Amino acid sequence: MPRKKKQNYKYPLIEITWDDAEVTNHWETTAETIVTDAMVTTVGFLVKETDTHLVIASTYADDLTNARIQIPKAMVKTRKTI
Repeated sequence: MPRKKKQNYKYPLIEITWDDAEVTNHWETTAETIVTDAMVTTVGFLVKETDTHLVIASTYADDLTNARIQIPKAMVKTRKTI
């Protein structure tokens, strides 16, 4: 089976695994508090990168982007270009 040609996108298509923040919405004692990793995976177009953050969009058209998420680099565990 022939390999597919890699797409040429305006922005790099990346996949990151990162430790997300969590919130609870009920009363609990401090003894009940459990700290766990909340590992998640995000795939999208890297539209901006600073020294401290990545901004990933799910959709773009010309110079417009939509459904963006800004993730602190300190939370990122793995990163690869697709």
